Amino acid sequence: MEFQLDKCLQKMSIEEEEDAPLINSDQPNFFSTERNLNSIMGRFLNPDKQRMSKWILDMPRIWRLYDRVRGIALSRDRFQFIFKYEEDLQEVLKTGVWTQDDWGVVMERWVEDLPPNYLMFLLIWLRLRNIPVNHYTQATIKSIAKCVGQVIEFPFDENEAQSKDYVRIRILFDVSKGLRNSKEIQLPNGSMVKIGIDYERIRKRCFQCQRLTHEKPRCPYLPSVASISVENHFSELIFASDKDNNSVPLVEKNQTPVCPPPKLMADAMKAFVSQPLVQTQNPYVWMVFQITLLLVYHLISALVV
Repeated sequence: MEFQLDKCLQKMSIEEEEDAPLINSDQPNFFSTERNLNSIMGRFLNPDKQRMSKWILDMPRIWRLYDRVRGIALSRDRFQFIFKYEEDLQEVLKTGVWTQDDWGVVMERWVEDLPPNYLMFLLIWLRLRNIPVNHYTQATIKSIAKCVGQVIEFPFDENEAQSKDYVRIRILFDVSKGLRNSKEIQLPNGSMVKIGIDYERIRKRCFQCQRLTHEKPRCPYLPSVASISVENHFSELIFASDKDNNSVPLVEKNQTPVCPPPKLMADAMKAFVSQPLVQTQNPYVWMVFQITLLLVYHLISALVV
């Protein structure tokens, strides 16, 4: 009894200590606001593939600022650079996109009260190509760029000579979205034109969703094993059915069938449910998957007359 009471009191004491917050002092020596005025905050877009220590130590040399700037690693993905001179800070920000190990880095000037979207946007120079000659105007080019991000700078003059086969325009890009490689526009006469979009100083990205935050093997938008198995199974059954019936194949070999007949889809689902799902080890997941396929099967069967 005495032991249990002592244990309860000890637990209560620990909880009280953990729950009591530390109240930081409001004395000037507890603040770094003045020092932060000439600083840049930043974060890695793919910290699993980027090295913070190398970034902090290498950038003063790369910027050729040496003893005029110093870096602080705040976490595995966030950092701060404190500059001696305002012009050095502006020069670094003006360059645009910086990368570490070929993955993007977002940087912004320090502000005391951080907004919710802080370090969520990247200043990028776009190169727009294949602009229709009859619409080679500032208004057209700006409207295309707005499909990618907010237009920040557009050094373009319609009355000046254009020696490049592209037009440069600077935008503010939301890094939670994927990059566009092109944008299709419809002209007043009804014809469609595909505008090519390139991004200056952008190196690595995901080649599945075009985001700057991960590689393709870790992309959350990759098709699941289950969906691939179902698609492959449908293809095999369709080809087998065509072969047995000596009919013309619905699709050429090695191509994914597009929208097969409902009756054929229903038969393929029923046959697939009767077999074990490849690479599915969790029995509960498999059970839910079977029920889902059966429901879809009955729905399609009801629609087939």
